[in-house]
Amino acid sequence: IMISHYQVPPVIEPFSFQDGLSEGMRTRIICGVSRGDSPLRLMWLKDGENLLPSLGANVSSLDQYTSILSIPYLSHSNSGEYTCVASNQASEVRYTAALQVKGNVGSFSL
Repeated sequence: IMISHYQVPPVIEPFSFQDGLSEGMRTRIICGVSRGDSPLRLMWLKDGENLLPSLGANVSSLDQYTSILSIPYLSHSNSGEYTCVASNQASEVRYTAALQVKGNVGSFSL
């Protein structure tokens, strides 16, 4: 007889970037998973792609349920949609927040 263990899928707590960010400032957002069975895998995407080193973003783990994305020096190239992906054996879930960096008007496109 097979006994299947029901896995609880991850739930990501909503997050957003602060308003009024401009070039040269710094920012960070926290992706926290409020429920879901271990092992959990957390990763970040920008505009649906893996983070490129040229973005200057740092990703660190507070614990196995929390990932912090920090950008120590914002430029207009950092504007876009940032997605936290949390996955375990049960499911993969995503939460996305938009970052808009105000800079030299006309020098960036959305």
